[in-house]
Amino acid sequence: MTARKAVTRSGRGVRGYSASLKMRKMIPWESTLERDAILILEFSHDVKKYSAQPQKFYFYENDQQKFCYPDFRADRANQDPTHIEVKPLAKLKCPMLRARLATIKWAHEEQGFNYQVWDETFIRREPRLTNLKLLAYHLPGINDDLNDADDAFEKLIILPARTLAGVIAILKDERLAYKLLALGYLICDLDQPITMESVVYLRERDQ
Repeated sequence: MTARKAVTRSGRGVRGYSASLKMRKMIPWESTLERDAILILEFSHDVKKYSAQPQKFYFYENDQQKFCYPDFRADRANQDPTHIEVKPLAKLKCPMLRARLATIKWAHEEQGFNYQVWDETFIRREPRLTNLKLLAYHLPGINDDLNDADDAFEKLIILPARTLAGVIAILKDERLAYKLLALGYLICDLDQPITMESVVYLRERDQ
């Protein structure tokens, strides 16, 4: 099934690309809401890989075959793939759109896919969004050297710390501590504000 070209020169909306270290490429988006949704996919530890507008998906509505292009596909370990549709809450108030999305969801389930609709109340939930933007700021580039992060991870295995402040005290490098969080070497609760007192723990070595 063919994917639609996500970013084109035509159209009025704001469009662009976000760098993904997880996927080691640029991920296109066609709205600022999609851009913020990419942050969730990039920093969700259970999402192993993801893509934008992955394929043309066929479904039936009123006995007619139709198709759509889901905004994202997310693959998680030991789960069926998930197609994600990003819609502003204002549009979701339309009964006709809600009915169509329900039909699309049913077709996904019939074809072995999960289907989710994300609006700004989920995507831009605070303090998670602020935390994700902080992690994105500290995320290394696709081609950057990660030796310093690998060495710091090994050091924290020997000298574990329970808080972000403790990690910084051990590493003597605040920038590196945030880099470990961005890389997922350190994990914290993103639904709570990231502070010096944030409880952190090391990821499993094989992740």
